[in-house]
Amino acid sequence: MTFPRLHQLVLAMVAAAGLTAGCAAGATETTADAAVTATAAASTETGAAAADTTAADTTAADTTAADDQSSTGGVDDHDKDEDHEVSDAASITLDGTSVSAASADGVTVEGSTITITASGAYEFSGSLSGGIVVAVPDSDEGLVQLVLNGAAITNDGGSAIRVESAEEVVVIAADGTSNSLADGAAGTTAETAPGAALDSASDLTITGAGSLDVTGNVNDAISSSDGLVISGATVTATAVDDGIRGKDYLVVKEGSTVTVDAGGDALKSDNEEDTALGVVEIRTGIIELTAGTDGIDANHVTVSGGDTVITAADDGVHAELTITIDDGLVTVTESNEAIESAVITINGGTVDVTSSDDGINVSGAANSSGGGRGGPGGGGSTADNGQQLVITGGTVTVNSGGDGLDANGSILITGGTTTVFGPTEQMNGALDVDGTFEVSGGVLLAGGSAGMAEAPDSGQASLSATWNSGLPAGSSVEVVAGDGTVVARFASAKTTQTLVVSAPELVAGENYDIVVDGTTAGSVTAG
Repeated sequence: MTFPRLHQLVLAMVAAAGLTAGCAAGATETTADAAVTATAAASTETGAAAADTTAADTTAADTTAADDQSSTGGVDDHDKDEDHEVSDAASITLDGTSVSAASADGVTVEGSTITITASGAYEFSGSLSGGIVVAVPDSDEGLVQLVLNGAAITNDGGSAIRVESAEEVVVIAADGTSNSLADGAAGTTAETAPGAALDSASDLTITGAGSLDVTGNVNDAISSSDGLVISGATVTATAVDDGIRGKDYLVVKEGSTVTVDAGGDALKSDNEEDTALGVVEIRTGIIELTAGTDGIDANHVTVSGGDTVITAADDGVHAELTITIDDGLVTVTESNEAIESAVITINGGTVDVTSSDDGINVSGAANSSGGGRGGPGGGGSTADNGQQLVITGGTVTVNSGGDGLDANGSILITGGTTTVFGPTEQMNGALDVDGTFEVSGGVLLAGGSAGMAEAPDSGQASLSATWNSGLPAGSSVEVVAGDGTVVARFASAKTTQTLVVSAPELVAGENYDIVVDGTTAGSVTAG
């Protein structure tokens, strides 16, 4: 069944009732001064039957989207604990433009360029105005370990470290040391400019109990054309373009502290040939990202732990195909759109996002607005198309200038607590769903403007209240049952005209008082 959108019901009742007390029949009551109108939220299912609805009852398109999401979880990365263990490292001393390699095997020195031609462990200390090149032949399948023991390497003519060929390279910041890598624009052209200050054509791991500061003055700070793992390392990346990029995958593991300040994307994985790759996975760690475009940009993004804070000029977290948040803290302090992907699944953790446009936006590449504000209806197909927002648990808070939860497909909420502080502009709404909108578990509190207001169309009972003149920021709203039980609380962060509430404790057909700052403003029947 297709149900009319909530704003159509509210406006119709306002016109017919004339906003006078007791004139509207059924679920609508108003205060004597007509400052508040309350109406039952649109719902096609009521009572216990609705509460029993589960994710298994979703449409075929929803199921397909969920299957696609589960198939991308967990990268089988190249990193192994034994790769971090170093023995018998060749010692290489750096002194300005000169290098002392002590006749180390597999090392050649030409001027201020060091070339590694064999697998093994190599330790670097001192300062170098030059670069390190790793060029190990394919016949040598051993591991290359580059131990930075108080090393500062700046190469004005190219990458500080460039891996041309090797089976796998591990960069280790030695315990208790500070290390730095930087490239430079001097003497470079568009053809010779380095791709990154630390630039690898092979699988790359960064680890160690020391710190590594990498500056990309020309393009990226750190880049791998294969996989990139940061494991237990403290890494600071500053870049003109992207901060840290792993083409196939970029994984942040336990014990890592990653700080990025990038003119482009902060963390990026962009395999365009194989869409099963291009994965950013944050397993744990402390991550602080500042980006001139997206905080995280990939085909797939998975967060299973850690504390990630993002400030971005465009999207906070963007994935072409899937975003999955299972645990951890994800905070987007500033963005155009905070979280955007074709399929977004939140199973746990704490997600707190702020955006000037849409907060959480379900949109495929073909439907993406590419930035800027969306108009009425979100611009997508009105049918379910496999694009989906699924919330099964966790705590989700959205503060948006545009739509709060915006789905060009469907929304399914089965658990957790979701709070939306939506727009004050009438051209957007706290909730904007083109397909089905089911809430069959958890708590949903969504406040925003009334012009484009929507509500769940199936699932557990819900209700809504609309204030014609707006509820001031800082107001406290309680939904109170007949026995005095407070079913839900909402503290408005900005001017709010419409509040939608869905909670397991609501019972279809029962009346609830809407109490604002201790005063009953009206009552509504849950539907």
